[in-house]
Amino acid sequence: MTTQIPPLVALPEFAPVRRPAAVGITIDDREERDRRLLLRCIQVMLFAAIPLQRFGFPLGESAIALGLLVTLTTIGLMALRGLLQVDTARLALFAVVAAAAAVSAMVNPSTASATSYLLFVALYVPFVFVTVTDRAFFLATLATFQTLVFVCAVLGVIQFLAQFVIQSELLFTFKGLLPDAILMPGFNTAVPLTYGATMMKSNGFLLLEPSIFSQLLALALLVEILFFGRVLRLALFGLALPLSYSGTGILLLAFFLPLVVLHRRAVGLMIAGAVGVALLIPFAGSLHLDVILQRAGELQSTQTSGFARFVSAFWLLRDFVVDNTPALFFGLGPGSITGVLHNVPYEAHDPTWGKLLFEYGIVGTLVFTVFFLACVFVGAHSKWMSGFLLFGFLFFGGVLLDPRVNALLIAFCTLQRVAGYGRATEEAAVAGTDR
Repeated sequence: MTTQIPPLVALPEFAPVRRPAAVGITIDDREERDRRLLLRCIQVMLFAAIPLQRFGFPLGESAIALGLLVTLTTIGLMALRGLLQVDTARLALFAVVAAAAAVSAMVNPSTASATSYLLFVALYVPFVFVTVTDRAFFLATLATFQTLVFVCAVLGVIQFLAQFVIQSELLFTFKGLLPDAILMPGFNTAVPLTYGATMMKSNGFLLLEPSIFSQLLALALLVEILFFGRVLRLALFGLALPLSYSGTGILLLAFFLPLVVLHRRAVGLMIAGAVGVALLIPFAGSLHLDVILQRAGELQSTQTSGFARFVSAFWLLRDFVVDNTPALFFGLGPGSITGVLHNVPYEAHDPTWGKLLFEYGIVGTLVFTVFFLACVFVGAHSKWMSGFLLFGFLFFGGVLLDPRVNALLIAFCTLQRVAGYGRATEEAAVAGTDR
């Protein structure tokens, strides 16, 4: 079941824009160097998006994530080096999306945020860039993701166990250890198991929240089953996941794990999973695993995170948009949902689909959906990976302007294309295929 990743030198389908070779440097040497630069850029992007996600820089009353700056810088570097091409169809779609967002801002001058609009544009303009890679290169980038999440999983297990020996919040947050100016504000990094409890949920030590830890572990577990099948990593991801005591990762697994297991015909994995669950049952009480099951009842209470994440968007649209015809079609403007989240009598959140409808209306949501699906699915190496990240994009909550999820979408779905994809890459693909 284990997939061996070929050496990086054997990447025939990678096709940068060809440039004349300097004296003494062959075309093959230049292409190998370009391949390595492309891989390093994607790895740096992932490193900034995962273990460095707590860091950022002040921007007015908020902050800009370090990961966003790294993503834009690496995309710019790759484009300047001729490693990327602009997909003209995507560019046209993006222009329509940006125009629709601008119209929403113009018709809502009192509620729209220019900063939110600019952030929206900055996050999605990288989607117009593509490059042709082969499966070996795609697997190499996935392997980087798996390694980063593996490190977080190890740290998360150690972190959870260490809290019984070391009584310090510094196990769960950098606040008080590092200057607030370089840390991303507004995240629940140190979260008690229940209100008033002394036991804390694991957040992978480096990640912003336990829920993000849960999401990355679930994604890594699915990727491991599909592409690599390393038993040790599967076991560690499965062990660390319940220590986050968060539901969003489990939701991703509940939807996709049966499909992935059937696709891989992984009978042994099903048996091993059942044995693992059985072994956990005697420790369920001491580990308070019932807390995870109790979260299923959160949808019934308007003051819980479950309600906020999965139900509140319907209430927000009912209260502010549905009876307002201009808002229904054009939204209330970029960033407008932020101003109401803390001014309603129920716990509220901004899931991607809800934020789109609230801020950009039916028109903006439709054109963005076409753009997003075209970028994430058409020509992608793995429709499975596109499906996983689409699910997360819609249901993880608050990720429309999230540079961390954005970096994963770019690295695995929008940037790398299969050979022969589209007119924008046709010439580049011909140069590197079937060799």
